[in-house]
Amino acid sequence: MKKSSDTFTIIHIDPLGQGVSRKEEEVFFIHNTLPGEEGLAEIDGQKKGVMFGHLSSPDKLTTISEKRISPDCPHFFECNGCHFLHTTYENEIFIKKSNLERSISFYERKTGNILKRDRVFIHSSSDRFNTRNRIQLHYDLSKKRLGLIGHKKNQIIEVPNCLIGTREIQHEVKKLYFENHWISLVPKGSPKQGHIEIIKSVADEVDIVFNHPYSHGGFTQVNRKMNDVLCSIVHEKSLEIFSKSDVIFDLFGGSGNLSKKLTNKKCLVYDSYGEGMLVEKDGHQEFIRQNLYSSNAPNIIASKIQEFERAGIIIDPPRSGLKNIQEFLPKKTNLNQIIYVSCNPATLFRDLINIPYFKLTEIHLVDLFPSTYHYETVAILER
Repeated sequence: MKKSSDTFTIIHIDPLGQGVSRKEEEVFFIHNTLPGEEGLAEIDGQKKGVMFGHLSSPDKLTTISEKRISPDCPHFFECNGCHFLHTTYENEIFIKKSNLERSISFYERKTGNILKRDRVFIHSSSDRFNTRNRIQLHYDLSKKRLGLIGHKKNQIIEVPNCLIGTREIQHEVKKLYFENHWISLVPKGSPKQGHIEIIKSVADEVDIVFNHPYSHGGFTQVNRKMNDVLCSIVHEKSLEIFSKSDVIFDLFGGSGNLSKKLTNKKCLVYDSYGEGMLVEKDGHQEFIRQNLYSSNAPNIIASKIQEFERAGIIIDPPRSGLKNIQEFLPKKTNLNQIIYVSCNPATLFRDLINIPYFKLTEIHLVDLFPSTYHYETVAILER
């Protein structure tokens, strides 16, 4: 029999920002909770003894964590866009670091390679809100609803006061909601259900597009300030470990974001975009259009690496990672270091385990996505 609510006692927070609770043979994953808390959660879904739910209000708690605070966002308990606004930012970083530590321990058990803990670096965001230069809202014309997806599937939560976008984007979002102005902007012939992307350009202009693929003009990081931190880490480590390299391969390089500052090196930027939107044309970067998930991609890249006496690699795949990463690395080569950037620790460590002859020697947690369970990692690998 399906349940609409149930009691919980939270043990810890998992990598998806959910509180974990166990009761008899059932496991509960409850959003908006903290370790040690007890209460009544709304059940959003269930499958084979696993329950998924959320705390709809702190009034549903019978035991409250001392780490709990009142969320600054009025939409927090309905919306599923943010995951940690019910606690301090310091505690959010502590939770993220703890989850990263668990992933590192998993890697160590699987490989036997031990990472010195003084080589784990945390880079917190200076701002918790007003950070994103791009957000995507879903719409339903028949229901006249615009917003983010809630805890239940296909449930659109209106978020006129959402705080994650830059102030310019927040201003545009409020305009969209005013008297349902967004409805008049939906192009004729558009589907009844779709999405709107509000984008702040490098020139600080805000554009609104309907039903295009996410980041259709080429992928760029959503948090400009923390992206600068990310690029600085990659730049400094590249100067250190790729000092003798003849060329740097920037795989899944998109617009050349991570190798843009490496002006003293030839950088080959590989991705599937048509133009390499922001790659420095006629400069140190060369954009090469290549689907790196195609069956022939590993052989193409490995053969190209062997053309150079010394090469460096920066890899920044999508959340799905690169399962066959070892196939891209020629066995006989002077490739001795790899910089692997990832927004998904689960696929990152899965891939690191699969790379022969290399071990993890340093890792950085870069909080590009404050208030959510997401974060960016920069892993340094050495042969």
